[in-house]
Amino acid sequence: MRKSRRKNRKFLGLACGLSLLAATPVQALENPITINGFASAGFITGDLDASFYSGTDIIGDSATFGADNTIGLQIFSNVNDKVSFTGQLLAKGVIDSYSLDAHWAFVDYHPRSDLSIRAGRLVLPVMMVSEFVDVGYAYPWARPPMEVYSGIPLTSYSGIDMLYTAHIGDNNLIIQPYMGSIPASSNIGLDVKTDLGIGLNTTFQFEYGFLRAHVMQVKGVSGSDPSTGSGFIMDAQMVAIGADLEFGNVVVISEYIKKEFEFTGLEPFSEVSGEAGYLTLGYRMGKFLPHITFASGDNDVDQVSALDVALGQMTADPDFLAYMGTLSPAEQQALAADPIAALSDPAVQAGLVGAGIVTPSELQAFPSLAGMQLPPSPLAYKQTSITLGLRYEMLSNTALKLEYQEIEAQEESWGLFVSEPADKVKLASFVIDVTF
Repeated sequence: MRKSRRKNRKFLGLACGLSLLAATPVQALENPITINGFASAGFITGDLDASFYSGTDIIGDSATFGADNTIGLQIFSNVNDKVSFTGQLLAKGVIDSYSLDAHWAFVDYHPRSDLSIRAGRLVLPVMMVSEFVDVGYAYPWARPPMEVYSGIPLTSYSGIDMLYTAHIGDNNLIIQPYMGSIPASSNIGLDVKTDLGIGLNTTFQFEYGFLRAHVMQVKGVSGSDPSTGSGFIMDAQMVAIGADLEFGNVVVISEYIKKEFEFTGLEPFSEVSGEAGYLTLGYRMGKFLPHITFASGDNDVDQVSALDVALGQMTADPDFLAYMGTLSPAEQQALAADPIAALSDPAVQAGLVGAGIVTPSELQAFPSLAGMQLPPSPLAYKQTSITLGLRYEMLSNTALKLEYQEIEAQEESWGLFVSEPADKVKLASFVIDVTF
């Protein structure tokens, strides 16, 4: 009995990733359309003065009761014995509002039991729980470790993938190549789109769980900030490995990702490399699973104030030096001591625009740059965290989760926070996850 229960837990995640909560082919034939779903409701409290990235969401003090509130409905239907359709509507709490999105919408052609070809709107399988990250019941945490899961500001794509399962004795090797593009959408406060992405995901299932490796390359990722009008274009390469294992009652979950970004338009940065990882250790005691997670994220450049970068570019302009010569010593000192205040002076604004040093739109963006860092998180960040958690299977298909987390930004970085956080941020979370 214990071995069977362990295997069911082991492959729950992968099953959710491939078909989420879809019915089996036999059920689908008996019921032409099958609807299943999942939901989460939660509460988060603590040092929420500085909003932070969690996955592709932004959580702040306005999201105390809404950050983890999610409901998803999935529709599955067999068109015939080789073709099926899966669609999913996902509503979730985001900063100051709720979003409704068609998360999945694809046609699945399965000519053989070991081969499936899917086309349509799919989810990027970058990390172990990426394809079912909103199905909270499928993993032990209140939220997947942010250091890893917040570093990929892309989720769904339009394209095609293939799933091939090779049976090796009692084990399985699943190979999943994919390619596609991402239409223009709003994410993590940016307007983002991607021209082309390709990747390969491989998973090896065996008695004690599964091992996973993933590579991805994307070209022509363009992002723009509507609040400042600034933007960038980048190419990205990512490599990720992971393991989800259980030995007796001991649970071990770990992932590592290496990222490289090549930027255009994000001066003075052209290349940024980063890495992140976590280790979760748990011990299963009947319906209880206490666990602890150590996580960290790092990149190879130091973040700097976006305002300092903009001012540096402006003052390096020869026309700016000529303009400074037209000012009185007091005006020069005021501009150097408090550039934001000086730039709000209509006379200074008129002089800078008249000299062709800045445009009116650039002047309007200066105040907002004071609260930004470059490269921006979650593309670059340095932070560590420790999370203590408890999962309790309170009822059938219902899990209750409690967590206490301490997050600390490293060096001069703000970590995954939108503004400068406290020295050590402390959070507590309560979440109920269900499937139906």
